[in-house]
Amino acid sequence: MVHELSAETLHRLRRKAVAQRESALEQWTRVRADRDQHLIDAEVRDARRSLLEEARLRAGDHAAVLFDAVFLAIADLPTRLEAILGAALAATDATACDLRLLDPHDGTLRVVAYRGLSPPAHRFPRDVASYPLSLGGEVLGVLSLHNRRSHRPSRNATLVAAGAAQAIATAPARRALTAPVTSR
Repeated sequence: MVHELSAETLHRLRRKAVAQRESALEQWTRVRADRDQHLIDAEVRDARRSLLEEARLRAGDHAAVLFDAVFLAIADLPTRLEAILGAALAATDATACDLRLLDPHDGTLRVVAYRGLSPPAHRFPRDVASYPLSLGGEVLGVLSLHNRRSHRPSRNATLVAAGAAQAIATAPARRALTAPVTSR
């Protein structure tokens, strides 16, 4: 027994098939875009890591990177923040650190990068030495070094803070930064 479909039924089935095909194509496009973005993000992370490593080799140590003209000319803000954290831990006896930048809109300090801390530690630190970051009279933020034992200010920490201020002041898009970007 053969059933004949009406023209209206055939038309409805064709519309349904076309809609399903379009939906599948949209899903495939989203999956591909997500995969491509993941690959781009991985390439950016690798490029940042390479840039930082080359600057360390050229400059000789973590803190000197913050004063390296070539590094500062091409490093984006996340790469500069990573360099600041690395320099802070390598040049001092700190076990953790965080970087807070001044929000120009409301005048509050916002944690934008940290290493060796979990987010709740930002609220109730134990032993912390904080170094103001300013350049040319402009207050930029604070670099805080966290220690397991009592901390005494050091020349190295002051040098890192000066380099951090320079790296932040000259960074492209620093004013748009309001959320944490770096942690390990």
